[in-house]
Amino acid sequence: MSVQKPGTAQVTVTEFREHLAKWLERAHLGDEIEISSRGQPLARLVPVATRKSEARNFLKKIRATARVGDIESPIDAEWESGS
Repeated sequence: MSVQKPGTAQVTVTEFREHLAKWLERAHLGDEIEISSRGQPLARLVPVATRKSEARNFLKKIRATARVGDIESPIDAEWESGS
């Protein structure tokens, strides 16, 4: 097995057969498993997408660029500074 990136793994058919429960558990936890034979990809085992997991993945993606600001003031309200 060689790890490609977090959440993704590559495994041979033999390794997959011998440790099926382990690979199914990893997929259940969110990992994608690429199954190969003689160095050629044959199949990909992916976790079942649920609304909750899709929402969580979306939030992970926007976390890198999201900015928290003033959430109490209306956007179009004018205000005077204290100075």
